[in-house]
Amino acid sequence: MRNQIQAWRERKIKFSEFDRIVLEGREPSEISEIITVGGVAKREADKWLRKERYGGRAPLIIVDTIFSLRRKYLPMVRNVLRSFYQEFPEKDLGRLAKCNPLWLCRKFTPNSSIGDQNHPLSDISRWQNVVEIVKRFLENYGDDIDAIHKWATNVNLCSYQNDPIAKGLRGIGISAIQYLRMQAGVDTVKPEIRVKKVLSDLHVPYRDDLELVELCKKLAMELEIRPIEFDFILWYSREEACA
Repeated sequence: MRNQIQAWRERKIKFSEFDRIVLEGREPSEISEIITVGGVAKREADKWLRKERYGGRAPLIIVDTIFSLRRKYLPMVRNVLRSFYQEFPEKDLGRLAKCNPLWLCRKFTPNSSIGDQNHPLSDISRWQNVVEIVKRFLENYGDDIDAIHKWATNVNLCSYQNDPIAKGLRGIGISAIQYLRMQAGVDTVKPEIRVKKVLSDLHVPYRDDLELVELCKKLAMELEIRPIEFDFILWYSREEACA
């Protein structure tokens, strides 16, 4: 496994930084560069751990978390996050907390169906979760990236169903919680489908998402890299990572 991970780290890929696509309104072809997977992993990990994801913009981080679930990432970045940032460039959560989810849905996902409001991953349900999460941060922690980081460093994954931010929200599980924690500056991994596929291909067994998170931390330690870097390496090892 060590040899395979090292081979992935040295592999060169065409990389377009998602932050620049969103914040600068650039197209991937305009900013793409050839860089090793290990180089991308280190650079992105450094940025996220400094709480500089999207320049530390809490609204963008929360919307990214909710809309990345089970969606191809690059189209989501283009279709949702770029237009959202134009309307909400601020770093605090105050204005977003006052928004009507239906208005958000109609404004930022105009081509999507909003009829199936009961589905946890429908667009209206996603915006409902965004607004509810924002309100919970304001009520319990604060209104900026430091507030999200404070929450993120104290999450108990074993009882995440009772977490003050995630409790009772349909469609919000360990994967979403871990992704939000990572974007808020916590050195951990996200047990999402592509990471699982890589570990499966490597014949690495695990029982559930909790065990996967701990296993990845252990493997990262053995490889002498940070868990969040290990996550990025597994992500960018896949040909479809930017799709």
